[in-house]
Amino acid sequence: EVHRLGRKCVLFKQDLTDIEGLPRLMEMVAAHMPHCTALINNASVFERKPFLDADYADYQRMMRINLEAPVFLTQSFARTFQ
Repeated sequence: EVHRLGRKCVLFKQDLTDIEGLPRLMEMVAAHMPHCTALINNASVFERKPFLDADYADYQRMMRINLEAPVFLTQSFARTFQ
């Protein structure tokens, strides 16, 4: 649909739990969009289970995606497009 409207659209796929892979993602973005000036991060996970049933693995997964990934993705973006 985007291309039909005469616009450019490039999709990038990345496992955001792979923090070490984020610089490579930014390299791919820079190769396709060298003048990129904005990063929009709206990836998140929320476990749908009662609070007392949540375990440490649930907590770690949520923190990895909801806290660590945005911090290190933004850091990688800033380093790549400074």
